[in-house]
Amino acid sequence: MKKIINIMIAFAAVGALMTGSLSSCTDNGGDGVDSVLWEGSKNPENTSFRNPVWEPSLEAGTIFKAASVYVAISSETEWAAGLKYCCPVLTSNDLMKWNFNALTAFNYPVVSEGEDEEENGSETTSTNGLRPSWTSARLTSISADFAKTVTGANYWLVYQPEGENSIGAASSTSGQGPYTDLGAFITAEQLGVTTLENPFFVVFSTKFYVLYSTENGAYVQELTLRRGKAPTLKGTAKQVAGPEFKDVALYRTDASHYYLFGVVGEGANKEVRYARSSAVSGPFTDKSGADLLSGSTGELIIKSGEGNVNPENVCRVFADVNDVQFIAYNATAVGRDLMASNYKRRPLFISPVELDEEGWFKNVIAPTTGWTNPRFSIQ
Repeated sequence: MKKIINIMIAFAAVGALMTGSLSSCTDNGGDGVDSVLWEGSKNPENTSFRNPVWEPSLEAGTIFKAASVYVAISSETEWAAGLKYCCPVLTSNDLMKWNFNALTAFNYPVVSEGEDEEENGSETTSTNGLRPSWTSARLTSISADFAKTVTGANYWLVYQPEGENSIGAASSTSGQGPYTDLGAFITAEQLGVTTLENPFFVVFSTKFYVLYSTENGAYVQELTLRRGKAPTLKGTAKQVAGPEFKDVALYRTDASHYYLFGVVGEGANKEVRYARSSAVSGPFTDKSGADLLSGSTGELIIKSGEGNVNPENVCRVFADVNDVQFIAYNATAVGRDLMASNYKRRPLFISPVELDEEGWFKNVIAPTTGWTNPRFSIQ
């Protein structure tokens, strides 16, 4: 009898341990209530991590490696009803556990919208700081990177005001900001197009590039960066993909291997695909040798899963000390497209992928909630 009791006690202890280790501040119960704070999760074996690595949302956001930490910046959002953040900033030491300390990219405050006051009918708000003066639109499609060779302005951020066909820029001496806004530096009118969206900023050594999409397709443009001044365009833009290959991101493994990621399809049919080139300006080709300007849509790398669909917004790809690549992106939980605030709910997923001997990705990812391995090994 004593043996049976001891076994029962052991099972109870294990159950308690599991309950404690999986608890968090996020809305895993599906009750529609989202928390502002996500403190990650603990895996006793320290070999795996839990996806999504940040929720409720990092919609159209960015991730980059700063001098000492990883930084993630979201589009303007409202994680909980009445708590608005203009480009909230997260930090991490390992890509797996993210911290939010109420910082925003432009040092913007939280704006609280409460119920009307009974006495004077006014709305309760709390506002400190200023928005960029050139636009009143919501800031979205955020992308940033570390430009360590630009003295006095090592970090650069680009963004799109929602509904406006223009791209703005800002710079900072810290990856976490605050960023000094420098205004719009590319407009659709300037390029002679109607649509301009989804900027992606990337630094390769001492060269700086912005990628963007128009109604004609995706382009890459080299930039000149100077402290205190808006970026200027250098040379001519190079088209790298057709109009069906959108929301592009660029990754480099070495000087002769560039990978262009993009979203193909609409709505429930979205998937992330990629193509490869030996030069930053292309041509980017699939395994058959067909390039993205000749009708190819590249190779599939992320598809919808059973519980999470519509993969999009490749924030960036990182390589760990074991040469495993980790791709960061957004996906949507089935049936949970919006937060309680009615802003889009786009959690952040990170998935490991490996390159084969010929330089193509071995596996196709389906975003899955739960434990994922291997864990990112910090270099």
